[in-house]
Amino acid sequence: MGVSTIAPDNLVIEIENDFGITLKAGKAYTKGQVVVLQDTGLYTDANVVGSGVAAATPQLGYDAQTVVVLAEDVDATAANASGVGYVGEFNENSVTLPGTQTKAAIAGILQAKGIILKKGNK
Repeated sequence: MGVSTIAPDNLVIEIENDFGITLKAGKAYTKGQVVVLQDTGLYTDANVVGSGVAAATPQLGYDAQTVVVLAEDVDATAANASGVGYVGEFNENSVTLPGTQTKAAIAGILQAKGIILKKGNK
């Protein structure tokens, strides 16, 4: 997918690329949420896996995982649902990290995967 026209908001600073993704059924996902590709081919809000860390199924290992920030709210409560994921630079105050992970713990991993968190207004 090519980079689309982006309306200014508090989430996006700069988009490097956008991807059509499919989110795993069972929950509603929110704009700005970090989601991770699983070995099922679906994205979910699983923890981001660092280099050298063993991934538990269905997580992919560090080298294989793709991590994106959701461009919009997606309701996948009843079934898998399509959405758009971004990589690029984002307002750290508008991004929701997976589970109990913190910015301090995973900022380097996110940056290696193309997601850069910067200070911004919210």
